[in-house]
Amino acid sequence: MSEVRVSVAMCTYNGERFIEKQIKSILEQSKAVDEIIICDDGSKDQTLAIAEKLLAESTVAYRIERNEEALGVVRNFQKAYQLCGGDLIFSCDQDDIWRSDKVAVMVDYFGKYPSVSLIASNAVLIDEHDKAMNLTLREGLLFDAEKEEFHLFPQLLKRYCITGATMAMRKRFFEDCFHVSDLWLHDGLLAMMAGAADSLLYLDEKLTYYRLHGNNVCGIGDTTLLRDGTPAQLKQAFSRNTKKTILHSPFYYQDHAYEHYQRYYEVYEFLKKHESKDENLKRLTECLDFWRYRNQLPSLSWREFLKKRKQMKQNRAYENYMDDPCFYRGDLYFWFIYHIFSRYNHHHDIKSC
Repeated sequence: MSEVRVSVAMCTYNGERFIEKQIKSILEQSKAVDEIIICDDGSKDQTLAIAEKLLAESTVAYRIERNEEALGVVRNFQKAYQLCGGDLIFSCDQDDIWRSDKVAVMVDYFGKYPSVSLIASNAVLIDEHDKAMNLTLREGLLFDAEKEEFHLFPQLLKRYCITGATMAMRKRFFEDCFHVSDLWLHDGLLAMMAGAADSLLYLDEKLTYYRLHGNNVCGIGDTTLLRDGTPAQLKQAFSRNTKKTILHSPFYYQDHAYEHYQRYYEVYEFLKKHESKDENLKRLTECLDFWRYRNQLPSLSWREFLKKRKQMKQNRAYENYMDDPCFYRGDLYFWFIYHIFSRYNHHHDIKSC
């Protein structure tokens, strides 16, 4: 592709343990980046001193911004993205390591596919000592993908599967689509917007060493299983934990349904006003109907419930929008619990779609 400017947007907070390795891996890329933007959310350690020293000794343009008041992860990344002057923005955590050709590989893919707005990739999971774990990031997030996956929107409606630390996007896409949400993390929202327009490309190539160290802002699962287990064992553990939660916290799933409905409704309202594929908008509408039904179980009569549940199964809604098939049977349990016990006895406020 014609020469493009590449920006790196990094957000930091008390990251002195690992930031040196992250910055060095960026500076040592086979394709040099044009600028590094760091937005710090109030570090009290040596994070910024380490960053300043490394960047001052390099030939890469950089800018370090210390927030006067803590912005939180979403608004801090928004600020970093806005400050980027490049055509492509590489989103960056403070504690990972980039493979030496990460920038070159992703820039080539942006050139190969002009309609692609956002690219994300797989990653090697590493611990605090840089030791690789058994499972990859994709396996840890429990989803499947082709070597080059262009149609990830159905999976995005089912599970969280795009991680900001592996993500790069066109600056104009960020400017057109991003807005701060109280319901979404920045990376999840951007992935949804790109996925809905079929402009999201997922690469099943491990371009990042994604560090898990106990203090991550967003974890991805049981570290022991990620380190020593297999994908099958992780799925079994997830299913066991789901069933335990169903039995012990049934009202959690009413709120769970409400929150999912609210999140996807926000996306739906945005997409109605912006570019998206009709097929994806239709799928999103079906997703909203499913989560509305699940939230409204307490208000459905037995006959209404059986009819709606059967309809959802026939439409494959449980398969399309839930991680575990046990919820088809679980909704029977939920219906009885919701109709036998008053929620007010459980000190909850009822949230209804």
